[in-house]
Amino acid sequence: MIFLPVALLMSALLHANAQAVPKKSLTMIERGQEKAEVNPIKLYPNPASTSVKITFSRPLKGFSLQVFNQAGETVLERNNWKREALDVSQLQPGMYIVRFTKGKESYAQKFVVEK
Repeated sequence: MIFLPVALLMSALLHANAQAVPKKSLTMIERGQEKAEVNPIKLYPNPASTSVKITFSRPLKGFSLQVFNQAGETVLERNNWKREALDVSQLQPGMYIVRFTKGKESYAQKFVVEK
């Protein structure tokens, strides 16, 4: 199973036309074939200024959380994420990617911080 590199994921999300982004997210590529599945992560409000509420359509117990800025740098990281709200008050305005990983499983979603 091959996962998309963060830089490629950031590039695709940053350059995608917001109206053309499908309701389903491509989360994995397996042996050259696309495997699309519904992204279990929902973020709101988006854009946000102080915090982002994170909900899941299924349990993500034991997943680690990483937040990447537009340059692909990790700006926030938590192991075994348990809280639903993400404090974004210290982040600079811009677009970010939150990624949850556990072993070979990974889910990502973009969000915007506005001040």
